[in-house]
Amino acid sequence: KGNSILPSNIIFDVKVDQQGYKWVATFKGLIKFKEDYWILYDTTNSGIPKNDIRTIEIDSLGNIWVGTRGGGLGKFNGVVWEVFNTANSNLPSNIINDLEFENVNSLWIATTEGLVKKEGFNWTTYNTSNSGLTINNISVIKMDGNIKWIGVISGNYQNPNGGVFWFDDVNWTNFMPSRPNRNYNSVYSISIDNNNN
Repeated sequence: KGNSILPSNIIFDVKVDQQGYKWVATFKGLIKFKEDYWILYDTTNSGIPKNDIRTIEIDSLGNIWVGTRGGGLGKFNGVVWEVFNTANSNLPSNIINDLEFENVNSLWIATTEGLVKKEGFNWTTYNTSNSGLTINNISVIKMDGNIKWIGVISGNYQNPNGGVFWFDDVNWTNFMPSRPNRNYNSVYSISIDNNNN
């Protein structure tokens, strides 16, 4: 923080766009930088929905998508911000933990009230009432071809549900620790290696 305009040393996500600019998610705004060029986007100088940025995705057109804690979803085309929240869309929560593109049109959104697929103007929410999910608080989603790997936050140590979910657009499978322990039912990160593990 002392040698840059980073507003905070707490960083939640970093993505690099096609021009080599780094986009950095902090809880005090969104940073764009490359070499000596730095710019901070926050609620005082832009249409960003909230300063607390938790996740970033960049689509094939170069649009920057941000998930916020409390402000919903933001899309930035380099000039104008478009905001999607519970008041103006079918987003079930304004707290977004993760974003992942399946293809150019399909954005998957991990929220505290379910997993959302935004496909153009259509929104589909998967939650405990209409899917194989046992918990609505989605922490992370990763794509493996057409397979979605989903992690959830159990919320408290007494909740026996949680773990990792596998979803192929039809079927759901829940993976839990082989020795069930309520301390291990929350998942905060998922990575897929070159062997699709």
